[in-house]
Amino acid sequence: MKKYSCLIIILLLSYSSFSQNNTHKKNNYFNLSEIGFSYGSGNKEYQISPNQFVSSINTATVFSIRNINGFYVNPHIAFGIGLGYEGISIKEGNTTIIDNKGLEKTVITPFKFYNTLPLFADLRYYFSKLRNSWFLYGDIGSSIAIASNFKKGLYWGTGVGYKFLVTEFNALNVNLGFNEQYITNSDTNIERIPRLGLRIGLMF
Repeated sequence: MKKYSCLIIILLLSYSSFSQNNTHKKNNYFNLSEIGFSYGSGNKEYQISPNQFVSSINTATVFSIRNINGFYVNPHIAFGIGLGYEGISIKEGNTTIIDNKGLEKTVITPFKFYNTLPLFADLRYYFSKLRNSWFLYGDIGSSIAIASNFKKGLYWGTGVGYKFLVTEFNALNVNLGFNEQYITNSDTNIERIPRLGLRIGLMF
């Protein structure tokens, strides 16, 4: 699994390098490469039999790298298509099982790890026509499975950020946002993974 993760990161970096050499030549096109970290927690409850339910508190840490290629519709609006890699580590709290007699049983659950490949559409609104500007963004797509322990699911996110020029053609992006993924695991249970994250990116 580790070799697949390394291969995906190398491909993304190569794709980013190629895009940078081919998109910055025209002012209306852009290429954005981002790296980020996010953390989230939430309650989960799902039915495992007609009279049996499982509830737990999950914590998730996510490392992400992604690349977006797009164009400016006008000085305020930009649209792009993104491809990324996310390594999701989930720690479930002690799981409480309630049977049909009302009895509770606590089970200690281990870490789970998912490798996902988000493919998504990205929409950005810049508040100013100036090169330095605050912006809002929204993403929606699918987290494609690249391992056998889960199936693909919905991927979306939104947030706020700031873009400022570092050279004549390059800008640095910093954003804080909320992301959520839905994953169907090997037990056919749907897991919702919400989290807050920070990303830093270089735009060409």
